[in-house]
Amino acid sequence: PFRIFPVESGGQAVTAGAYEQYARLTDAFSALVLTTLRNRPLAIQPPFALREIRAWSSLAIGLERLRLSKMPYFFLLGLMARRVARLVVAQRPQVVEVTMPWMAGIRRWLPDSIKVVLLMQNVEALWYEESLSQTLAPGLFGRWLSRMEGRAVHQADHVITLTSFDQLELAKRYGVS
Repeated sequence: PFRIFPVESGGQAVTAGAYEQYARLTDAFSALVLTTLRNRPLAIQPPFALREIRAWSSLAIGLERLRLSKMPYFFLLGLMARRVARLVVAQRPQVVEVTMPWMAGIRRWLPDSIKVVLLMQNVEALWYEESLSQTLAPGLFGRWLSRMEGRAVHQADHVITLTSFDQLELAKRYGVS
């Protein structure tokens, strides 16, 4: 398995515990962490291959101060999908896990033999609804987010949700089982 984890805030969002559980399941587990420019390198030393890439797209997070939300950053992460796919293919994994829908566009750059699992921590369109309402273009960002999230759940080979509410809401919004 190969796990892609974009960090979209200033904190260290990678938890060693989850990775250690993966490492117990397979000796071929590796992870790619897309960190922002304001992140320090990860302090953890996990017992598996971990590669960090500084996401220059994180410069777009500064647009938050202009009341544009993080949507430009997430949009640029999607544009990075091709570059990330090349790194993933070089690892020859059987499964790629994408945490949240921002990098799910990677599916189009991967061979069909590599399965993509999308882990949804929540329904992003709902999660960002309130903060988007306070931006300069809430409708524009909201529609983009819904389309992107819908594509992500349709393109993934499997979708894992953390709650039954999220499962039902994604099914209702995007017509997936």
